[in-house]
Amino acid sequence: MALGGLRVLLLLISCFVCTLSHTQISLNGEWIAKSSNGSIVVSSTVPGSIYTDLIKNGTLKDPYYRFNDEEYRWVAKDDWTFTRTFTVTSPMLKASSIKLVCDGLDTVASVYVNNQKVGESINMFVKYKFDIKHTLKAGPNEVKLVYQSPVKYASDMASKHWEYKVPPECPPEVQHGECHVNFIRKEQCSFSWDWGPAFPTIGIWKNISVEISNSVVIEAVMVETKPVGDYSSWMLSVNTFFDLYGSGKYPGVLEIRVPEVGLVQKLSTTVGGGVKNITATLKIDKGKVKTWWPNGHGEQPLYYVEVLFTSQTTSELTAKRVRVGFRTVELIQDKIPNASGLSFYFKINGKPIFMKGSNWIPADSFQERLTPKYLRSLLTSAQAVHMNMLRVWGGGIYESETFYSLADELGILIWQDFMFACALYPVDEYFLDSIQTEVTHQVLRLQHHPSVALWSGNNENEWGLMTDWYNITDFKRYKADYVTLYIDNIMNITQKLDRTRPFIPSSPSNGIETQQEGWVAKQPQDVHFGDIHHYDYGTKSWEWNHYQIPRFCSEYGFEAWPSFENLEKVSVTEDWNYNSEFCDHRQHHGDGNKQMVTQLGYYLNLPSNPDPVQQFKDYIYLTQINQAMSIKTETELFRRSQSTVVNGVGMTMGALYWQLQDIWQAPSWASIEYGGKWKMLHYYARHFFSPVLVSPYIDGAVLKVVLVVDTLSSGRALQKSGNTLYIQCYSWDNLKPLYTWTQKVDAPKVAASQIFQANVTAMLKTAKCSSLQHCVFFFFLNDVHTEVRNWVLPVPLKTAVGMKKPNVTISTVTQKDSQTYQIKLTTAAVAPFVWLEANGILGRFSDNSFLMVQSTTNIVFYAWETTDLNSLKKALTVRSLMDVYK
Repeated sequence: MALGGLRVLLLLISCFVCTLSHTQISLNGEWIAKSSNGSIVVSSTVPGSIYTDLIKNGTLKDPYYRFNDEEYRWVAKDDWTFTRTFTVTSPMLKASSIKLVCDGLDTVASVYVNNQKVGESINMFVKYKFDIKHTLKAGPNEVKLVYQSPVKYASDMASKHWEYKVPPECPPEVQHGECHVNFIRKEQCSFSWDWGPAFPTIGIWKNISVEISNSVVIEAVMVETKPVGDYSSWMLSVNTFFDLYGSGKYPGVLEIRVPEVGLVQKLSTTVGGGVKNITATLKIDKGKVKTWWPNGHGEQPLYYVEVLFTSQTTSELTAKRVRVGFRTVELIQDKIPNASGLSFYFKINGKPIFMKGSNWIPADSFQERLTPKYLRSLLTSAQAVHMNMLRVWGGGIYESETFYSLADELGILIWQDFMFACALYPVDEYFLDSIQTEVTHQVLRLQHHPSVALWSGNNENEWGLMTDWYNITDFKRYKADYVTLYIDNIMNITQKLDRTRPFIPSSPSNGIETQQEGWVAKQPQDVHFGDIHHYDYGTKSWEWNHYQIPRFCSEYGFEAWPSFENLEKVSVTEDWNYNSEFCDHRQHHGDGNKQMVTQLGYYLNLPSNPDPVQQFKDYIYLTQINQAMSIKTETELFRRSQSTVVNGVGMTMGALYWQLQDIWQAPSWASIEYGGKWKMLHYYARHFFSPVLVSPYIDGAVLKVVLVVDTLSSGRALQKSGNTLYIQCYSWDNLKPLYTWTQKVDAPKVAASQIFQANVTAMLKTAKCSSLQHCVFFFFLNDVHTEVRNWVLPVPLKTAVGMKKPNVTISTVTQKDSQTYQIKLTTAAVAPFVWLEANGILGRFSDNSFLMVQSTTNIVFYAWETTDLNSLKKALTVRSLMDVYK
C-alpha cells in the first residue's frame, strides 16, 4: 500500500474514533482469573489461557517438563472465572449499538456484564457479538466470563446423546488423553493426539473489545479475481458483509480503493432491510497488477483493497482493509487416457503445478506463546526447502491472521481443512447451529487470502467410517450423519459463500468419484482417484518399490526422535535411555519406539555403546537418518511418477509429508523440532523438493536416473541446453572415484524424464568395484557444489564392506557477516550422514546429513539470531555414521 494511502485511511479511522461515531474499546490486557472454589486467584493476560497465567504466577512450572502433561490435568478439570472492568462515558451510552465482541473464547463460557448474563460461548472457532447496551452504566463496568471445564462439558454432552453413541469415546491409552473431544467445538488435539499432549486450554484466546456504533459495521470483505485474456488485466469483485444494528435501512456511500494502482470506485447503496452484503466489480487495466504465484514459480505481489462505508444518516464511517493477490486456482479431475480413474492436480493461473509440502499442526499447545517471529521462522523454513503447499490439518485450529498473511507473502498455498478429525460427530440441531456459524465465520475470514487454495471438510472421517475404525453396527445411520454434516451443511455453506476455490468433502477422498458413490466411497484410499494418506511402519522403507503410487499423497511419514539438545530441556539423566519411563510416556503412537528400532534394523546396525546416555544419543541420530531416508525414497518416487502412468498408476501431482513441525519435545513425524531446529528430514527436503531433482534408483539389475524439472528458470542448477549428469562410483575406503560416467542432457523439459540407465553389474565391472557391498554411487548435475546432487546405496549399510571411521573434523570456522559463518570440514574417507549441530544457537546449515566424498567441504551456517565466532566454535559438533560404532 502506498504510504500516503495508509496515512489517509488511518486518519479517517482515528477521526471517527475521536467523534465516537464508531468506537472500539480494547479489553485485551490484564484480567483476574479465579478457580471454582476461589483458592487460586491470579492475574490473567488476554489473549491467553489459564495455563500460561498459572505458569506466569508460579503455580505451574514448564508444562512440557517430564510428566507434567498428566500432573497438570487438574487445571482443565476445574471451572474458571475471568473478570475485569472497563469504563463507559455518558456520551457513549447514547450510541445506538454497544456490543461485546469476542474474537475467540476457549471454549464453554457464560458471559456477564454487571452480573447480567448477555450470552454464552460453546465454540472456540466462532466470533461472538453480544448486545450489552442495556447492561451498561456510566463509569466502571464489570465483564465476567464463567468457564466450564471443557473435559466435563464434553463428557456431559456425550452422556446426553443417549440415543446412540458417537465414537470414538476416548483416545488410545498410549496418548494419555481425555475423552469425548468430538462433542466440543474445540481444538481436537488439545485432548491429546499421537504426537502431542493433552492440555485442554481455557481462556480468552483472541482479542476482546467493546464496539460502539450508531450505524452499521463492516464485518468481512471477500474478493474474487478473474483474469481477462492472458492474465494481464483482471476483474476484481469485492463483496462487503455488514453487521447490522436492528432492522432499519442505512443508506450511504460504499467506496472501494486499490491504492497501489490508483483505483477508486464509489457507489450509493442501502444496507439493511434484508440486505447484509453489497458486491461491486472493478476492472484492473492491463499491466496494473502482477500475477501471484506459488513459491518457486514466480513472485508474490500483494495489493491492499480498502472498503469504506459512510452512512448518509449519521455520517458514521466504517472501514476494513484486506490484502489480496491476483491468481486463479483449479483442481483438475479429468479422465486419463488409457488408464482407469481420474487425475487430481492443481492448476494455478492455468499452469499445472506439482504440490510439494507438508502438514501443519498447532505449533504449541498454548497459542498465546506463538510469536509472529516464531511463525515466520517456521514458514520461512518451509519456503527455504522449496515447499509450495501446507495442509492445515483438521484436528487443530483455523490459524491466525499472521499465519495466513505470511503464507501469502511466501507463496505457500494452504490446503485448509475444516476442524474435524478422526472421529464421527453428532448432528443434533444444537451442534449443527454452532457448526453453521463456525463455517460461515471462517470462510468469511479467510476467503480473501490468495494462499488459501482448497477447502476440505475433514481429516480421515470418510476413510474411518467406510473402513469401520469404530466397530459401528448401524452404518446407514452414521453415513446419513456424515452427509448431513459435511455435505448438507459444511459444503453447501462454503460453496454458497466462496466460488473461487474447490471444495472436497474429506481427506483422503476419491474426489469426484466419492461424490458419485454417495459421498462415502467404497475405497476412499483408491490410488486411481483423489488423494491418499499412506503409512506402513513394517515396510522396508528405503526401498522405492514398497510404496504405492497415488494421484496425490496428502499424508505420509515416519517417526524420529528430536535432538538430545531439545529433549534435555524437559528431562533428567534417568530419562536418557531408550527404554526409560520418560521415553515410553513421550511416545504417543502405539508401538512407535519398537517400530523405529525395527526399521533401523533393516539397514543399520543398532547402537551398542556401553554408556547409556551416548547410546540414547546414537539412537536419536539413527532414527533421524531412517526418517530422512524413508521420506526421501517415497517423495522421489512420487516426483518421478508425475509424467507417466504405468499399470494404471502414476500422474502423481502432490506430496505433502506428515508433518512439518512439533508441538512439544517428543518422537514424531515432524521435520522441524519444537523451537524451530531442523531435523535431518528437513535438510533432505531441500534436496527432494528441489526445483531440479536428479533421482537415481535401482530397478532390479538396472540403475536408472530420472531428471525432474519444475521450472526451466532454475539458475545455474539447470541450463536450457548443454547440461551434464555426472555419475561417480566410490569405494567406501577411498575418496578418489573409481570411475565417472557422464550423460549429456541437452533439452530438459518441465516433467519427469529418464535420462540414464545401465546394468549395475556392468557398471561395477567398469569401475573395478569388487561388489555392491564395497561401493556407493554419487550423482550431480553440472556442478558438484549445487544442491542438485544425490546418492544411491546399492545395499543396506549394515552389510557394506570397507567402511571405516572417516574422522570428519571441523577444520576452520570463519565469519562472513553478523549471522553467516563458513565451516570447513575435512574427512579421510567417504563419510555417510555427516551431521553438524550448533547446540544452543538457533539457525540452519546450507546442507546437513550428507554423503561426504571430497576431502574438504565448505558448509555455511546461517544464524537466526546474532551470535559471535567464539560462541559458534564452542557450540559446533560434527559426526558421521561410523562414529556410532566402536
